Amino acid sequence: MTQVRQLTPRRRRVVLHTDTPEDARTGPDADTDAYVRLLLAPGNVTYPEPFDLDRVKAALPGEAWPRMRSYTIRHHHPRTAEITLDFALHDRDGLATTWVRRVRPGDTVPYLQPRGTYRPAAHAAHHLLVGDDTSLSAVAAAAERLPSGARATVLLEVDSAHEEQPVDAPAKTDIIWLHRGTHRAGTLLADAVRHLHLPTQGLHAFVHGETHAVREIRGHLLHDRGVPRDRISASGYWRHTPHP
Repeated sequence: MTQVRQLTPRRRRVVLHTDTPEDARTGPDADTDAYVRLLLAPGNVTYPEPFDLDRVKAALPGEAWPRMRSYTIRHHHPRTAEITLDFALHDRDGLATTWVRRVRPGDTVPYLQPRGTYRPAAHAAHHLLVGDDTSLSAVAAAAERLPSGARATVLLEVDSAHEEQPVDAPAKTDIIWLHRGTHRAGTLLADAVRHLHLPTQGLHAFVHGETHAVREIRGHLLHDRGVPRDRISASGYWRHTPHP
């Protein structure tokens, strides 16, 4: 860990140095939503270094094995062999939120090699990118890699104006921030998509975030707007559950 800092009241940035410079690659052949899978120790478990997953599994019972959590790479830094990860801080302190609140520069964390599957289509007439706090990194990274001159609409739902982040997208990109307030996560996004004026032909969509909202938006794009399935990248990152 080379840097840890608070970006907003509910968002924290961690910069990791990697011993594998290829993991920090960038350029036209890199996926825009490349993600790493962090291996986080449960409870007060600590692992010997250098970390070896097979050795850990052979030596410890299953409840002590690391838990895997996936996070989109917000920025690649090939010159310094670093990758930047931004974390949404949740009200309920789960394993990842607890870890990111405690981590400090100089700490280490094992991870699995980056993966990714999405690249904005150069020939699309219009790009629609939709997400919430948890998918902000993926949506922002995809927006910033849109082809020069591409037309796009970006919808991002966050708690309040304090959570807005800079997105260095092409000039013809409309970035719309929705402030959740007391609304259930994703409801503002689903309603906003329904009211957008979008082309009926050549639309490509990237929709990631709360599972129920993603399903609703995907269904609307498929059935109401006639967007082909192969032009929609949709993924539920988490599921809303009411507080007890």
